[in-house]
Amino acid sequence: MAQTATLPVAAQLTYNFHADGNSYSNGSTTYHRPPLELVFYYTGVEKWRFGAGLRHAGNAKYKISQDGYSSTTANFKANTGLILEAGYTITPSVWVSGRYVKETYN
Repeated sequence: MAQTATLPVAAQLTYNFHADGNSYSNGSTTYHRPPLELVFYYTGVEKWRFGAGLRHAGNAKYKISQDGYSSTTANFKANTGLILEAGYTITPSVWVSGRYVKETYN
């Protein structure tokens, strides 16, 4: 995170990898996506930060495998989504945050 020296404003750019899956007695499902996020924060309230930004999850994939059948993969094109976040600092390096992310796919 980059914090300005004179203004109560910070910015964060992150690239992540989200993966999820389940196994069943006769198959499995997997889902993954690599989201890129840019969030700007207002840090002018002691111990709090409030942020808003953009998120784009490229190359989202969902795969279904079932015993005795061929597997099916669906690729989704992501639209740019919105992030809203509020965080509270417990110590300088420990934050508790809540966020809302709105994403849509084609």
